[in-house]
Amino acid sequence: MKAIISHARVNNVRYVGLDVHKRVVEACLLDHAGKVTARHRFDNLDRETLTAFARRHLRKTDRVALEASTNTHAVVEILRPHVAEVVVSNPMQTKAIAQAKIKTDKVDARVLAQLLRADFLPRVWMPNQQTRRLRELCSRRSALVAQRTAVRNRLHAVLA
Repeated sequence: MKAIISHARVNNVRYVGLDVHKRVVEACLLDHAGKVTARHRFDNLDRETLTAFARRHLRKTDRVALEASTNTHAVVEILRPHVAEVVVSNPMQTKAIAQAKIKTDKVDARVLAQLLRADFLPRVWMPNQQTRRLRELCSRRSALVAQRTAVRNRLHAVLA
C-alpha cells in the first residue's frame, strides 16, 4: 500500500523551469517522465502577473527551478507559497552543465526543468529574510559613505 501511495506522489510531481528576464518569463512544465506538458510565456511586469501565473498553472506538488539574477529573491518569495520547492541555480555552473548549441528562452526553461528532474541542478544558497535585510542595510550604508566622500572631494576641489 505504501509503495502505491509513494509511486502516486512521484507521478504527481511536475518540474517547472522558469527562464526569468526583466520583461518576460518563459516557463516549461515537465511531468515525472520528462515529457513537456505545457509551455507558457508571459510578461514579467509586476507581482500580480507572476502570482496569477502561479495560481493558474502551478500545483502544490510542483518543483520550480530558475537561475539566480537580480530579481530572484522577489520571484522566489512570490512562488514559494504555491509550490513544494523553488530551487535557484548558479547560472555559470548551469551553463557549464548544459552546453546547448541552440540557446533560446524555451531551451533554457526546458534545460532547467530537466536538470531539476534529474536532481543535477547546481543550487545557490538563498538567505533568509533577516540576512537579506542586513545585506540591504550594509549596501545602503556603503552607498551613503561613497556619496559623502564624493561630496567632500568636490568641496575640497572647489575650495582649492
